Amino acid sequence: MNEPESNKVFLYRIKYNAGLQPSVLDNYHYYNAQTPHEALNFHIEVSNNHQRKMKTLSIEKYDNYARKWCDESECLNANVSSTNNI
Repeated sequence: MNEPESNKVFLYRIKYNAGLQPSVLDNYHYYNAQTPHEALNFHIEVSNNHQRKMKTLSIEKYDNYARKWCDESECLNANVSSTNNI
């Protein structure tokens, strides 16, 4: 049975750089969420709970049919003040 589009969960990958100063390596966190905004909120909550400072670089959604990651970083522009220095 097909799941309604509003309840569909996607895999999101958030690329971040640990610390406020540029680090050599970028890292990824993966989240199951319905929207990129929800994935970003999970990311912010996790970093606040662990008291980590990091710079969020991008958000990507995995497309199962194309088998590739699609850029969803436009939601970072809406939350630029809260995501740059978590």
